[in-house]
Amino acid sequence: MAHKKVHVPKVVVQTNPPNRILLSAVLFAAFVAVAWYSYKYGRSQVQPGSPGDAGISAQEQQRIAGLEEEREALKAQVDGLQRDMQLSRQALEVARNKIRALERRQTSASPADTPRVETPRVELPAAVSAPVDNRLTLQNVRIAATDNENRFRFSFSVTNPGNATDQVVGTIWIAVNGLLNGEPTRLSLEKVSSNSRPFVKMDFRQRQEVEGELRLPPAFRPKNIMIEAKPYSKKFHETAGKIDWVTSG
Repeated sequence: MAHKKVHVPKVVVQTNPPNRILLSAVLFAAFVAVAWYSYKYGRSQVQPGSPGDAGISAQEQQRIAGLEEEREALKAQVDGLQRDMQLSRQALEVARNKIRALERRQTSASPADTPRVETPRVELPAAVSAPVDNRLTLQNVRIAATDNENRFRFSFSVTNPGNATDQVVGTIWIAVNGLLNGEPTRLSLEKVSSNSRPFVKMDFRQRQEVEGELRLPPAFRPKNIMIEAKPYSKKFHETAGKIDWVTSG
């Protein structure tokens, strides 16, 4: 005799209370259906004292026993879900009551009950005097021709417009820009003068006068003279200037 296989529905437990209620109902219905079918199946196959009782094989008896175990397991699971469903309903009702109480409290609160938030006082800083201008300046830059067409004299002054008592120490860099055989060239101070360095030492309080002589190569055509005064201390700001090569008699 061919026996119809009973498929037990798979139970999925959700954490959301409404979903649990729906699943519990579905599971309960499935349980009732499986239990009834198992019961009818067992009754039809095993009738105590019936002539066919002795003809049931051991495999069929094991299958019937398995169905009974699955029925009991489903029953226990349904009981547990029903208990969880009841607890979920109670927790949901408690949460709803709290929400209603909060809404009533907010609705009944008057503007006078609202705590007043005081704006903190901000203390404005006292007026700060304008900072002293410590940027060095170049003044009176002059280039003078000499009897030799390749020799020139130059002079200028570096001043400190700030506090006259401050000592300014640093270097003054000098170079001549022009064309040598048609190519842009920069000649540093030690290449066009008797100075062994490309800079002049800077050391003054209010003003320093600088002057010297330049000897340019015959094929060099000067365009401008570059002067940079760079103090060692960050208290003072350096200055720089690129002055066109304009000679005076």
